[in-house]
Amino acid sequence: MKLSERIARYRKEHNLTQVEFAELGGLTREAVQAIENGRVDNPGLETLLGIAKAMDTSLDELVEEKAGND
Repeated sequence: MKLSERIARYRKEHNLTQVEFAELGGLTREAVQAIENGRVDNPGLETLLGIAKAMDTSLDELVEEKAGND
């Protein structure tokens, strides 16, 4: 599963808006929206760290899951 799909699924399962998800990870809504819409395929390290924080997972697990399912 692509990172964009994982973020969208996580948000929906946790009833979070893009703004709320972004705030959890110290990101902007625009960054979350760009990733979910597939405009950003390879986010930078800081963004990945924010996503991992928002999803309450480790960077290792996030990257491993992303690499293993693309």
